[in-house]
Amino acid sequence: MRFRYSLGTPRPVLAVASLMMVLVQFSNLRVTAQSVDTVGPRIVEDQGVIQMARAMVDDFMQVAHLPKGLDSVGIKEMTADWLRDYLLERVGSPFFPVANRYVVDSVRAITPEGTILMVGMRTYPDSIPGHGLVEVNWNWFLRQTEEGWRISAVRRTQGMLRAMQTLQLIDTALAYPPSVKPLLVREEGAILLSNRDLRTLYEENRGSLVELVGRLRSNPEIRVLERVGDHPRQVNQKLVDWGMAAHTMTQTMIDEFYAIAPEETHPEIDARMRAAATQREKATLAMNDHLRGEGLRPSAVNEIVLLMKQARIRFINTDIPFSDGVLMTVAGQLEQAIGFLYSPKGELPWINPEEFFYLEELGEGWWIFRSA
Repeated sequence: MRFRYSLGTPRPVLAVASLMMVLVQFSNLRVTAQSVDTVGPRIVEDQGVIQMARAMVDDFMQVAHLPKGLDSVGIKEMTADWLRDYLLERVGSPFFPVANRYVVDSVRAITPEGTILMVGMRTYPDSIPGHGLVEVNWNWFLRQTEEGWRISAVRRTQGMLRAMQTLQLIDTALAYPPSVKPLLVREEGAILLSNRDLRTLYEENRGSLVELVGRLRSNPEIRVLERVGDHPRQVNQKLVDWGMAAHTMTQTMIDEFYAIAPEETHPEIDARMRAAATQREKATLAMNDHLRGEGLRPSAVNEIVLLMKQARIRFINTDIPFSDGVLMTVAGQLEQAIGFLYSPKGELPWINPEEFFYLEELGEGWWIFRSA
């Protein structure tokens, strides 16, 4: 059995282009999953298997950054499936161009027979202003073949380098007042959240997340809900463009914009302020009309959006094949998403390199997910 459902992965397609623009658009992409699991990643009890799996990843990392990479013999001795094909097409090239500090940690089984293992690894490529030390989570998939254990695939969340470059630009750009930069960093840097960060995000916002689930159950008409800034951009099949009005600008932010901008540009800022106000009014009317047509109260939806913003949730989808389940996307791009899955009946997607390549249990039906 195969099923398809929308992750609602946010996809930035337009960056902030002027002093008064804080504009990001998102598109809803789709991800498939093969079937429903009811256990999730299994703890490996055999210490010998754990040591073997960690050693395989560590051995690979020892040569993966060398200028010549692995030769064809080494590739066949260490890898299989996707990773073998990938490396054989690139013999003589390093898998990791730069040698970053890394830590190999958790080992989990993702099949009942224990013939496929998931090995976690963390690398630390850089420290970024506004975010701090970047921790990248890698998932290695090891498969027991007729030749023995081999590394079958490796996955990490994509889009992180672009986000790091964006945050560096925000930090150095003189066009952004100090009061605006934290808002931009929070929105643009969400894809950089590590598993550790997502655990902290869940712990700090568990009340808001649980309340979100309750609000969605009280408003079953909501199947899909996307947030842009402070507003609902998509509710079910309706999308509304908020443009420059997506984010609420405080008076402090506005005053700082005028203070740093040359005086001759103030008329242009005045014009943009008026345009944003007009767009906000039109978008509000359009969305409220749609919500009433869906049998929803605009105030109820706005309260849900506020909870989403508090917990850094960009997209919510209840149209998934898990009983009473909710998929909450924090960030993502081009079908690479991270976020939380709530599945109170314990139904889960199977972990695999091509779809949901990482699941981590948080307790009481909550899971961290990473998808490809």
